[in-house]
Amino acid sequence: MADIRVTHEAQVTVISFPAVFQRLRETEVEQIASTFLAAMQGAQPRKVLIDLEGVEFFGSSFIELLVRGWKRIKEDQQGVFALCSVSPYCVEVLQVTHIDEVWPRYNTKQEALAAMAT
Repeated sequence: MADIRVTHEAQVTVISFPAVFQRLRETEVEQIASTFLAAMQGAQPRKVLIDLEGVEFFGSSFIELLVRGWKRIKEDQQGVFALCSVSPYCVEVLQVTHIDEVWPRYNTKQEALAAMAT
């Protein structure tokens, strides 16, 4: 069973998705939820980057998981939550739901890490 990757780069917890998660439907979201939320809870410092490179589709269940994770991070006033490498379709989903107004979004992981380092 595949799972998400949780790494630490430049004082930021980076959550990324292996190729098997190209489409994050409800079934896949259920599979990763516990690892995803545990990574949010354990993030020190409270800076989390969701690297969506390779993810071509996600729906409302993944957005709900993102919101749940974000709420855990924002409990700390110094907490930072951001997205990077978001596919054009997923950008549209974020815009329709107005989530793009809540979380910073970066084109690349390197750009995000540089911005989050400050």
